Amino acid sequence: MADLLALSGGTGADRTGRAEVRVYRDGGRVLETEARALYREGAPPVPLEEGDVVEVVGLVSSAPGFYVHTEPDADPVVVTAAGALTAPGRFVVDPGTTVGDLIALAGGTRAGVLDDAVETTSTVRLYRAGDVAFERPLEALYVDGTPVLESGDVVELETVARRRNPFTWRDGLGILTAALSIAIAVERLAN
Repeated sequence: MADLLALSGGTGADRTGRAEVRVYRDGGRVLETEARALYREGAPPVPLEEGDVVEVVGLVSSAPGFYVHTEPDADPVVVTAAGALTAPGRFVVDPGTTVGDLIALAGGTRAGVLDDAVETTSTVRLYRAGDVAFERPLEALYVDGTPVLESGDVVELETVARRRNPFTWRDGLGILTAALSIAIAVERLAN
């Protein structure tokens, strides 16, 4: 795993300094760890098997561009990758390229790993002829196969961040007010 990450240019941390690495094998997630844990002294190597899908969350973003990922003399497919991707843009790819392949070619999500008070959800959608032809949460994208792309398709990665509701002073004040109201009512009933 560490060799693969190095060959692919390494990982760029998110705003908290973290990058998560996930490995999917045979339709399920088999590993999720912080990228820096792979490089700690004494860390055991993580071997990869043929067919594994490696997802890195926490990469730094880049500007949209135009990318060619096709063999010479192939009849290419031209698609668009949009949304919260590391490298959104127009892609010229080989026939047989899937939605999952395009997400990987576009660098995966740029949302990163946020702090514990923020919950993120990411959804992948395939638009074909103006309609949603495929939709799946990003975390389940590689569990099953994904559709093969056709020219003109648009793949969007939507990421929504929601702050988890931490207990605040207003919550405490509401509980205290309710308790005092009950205490006053009990006292009045007793008198």
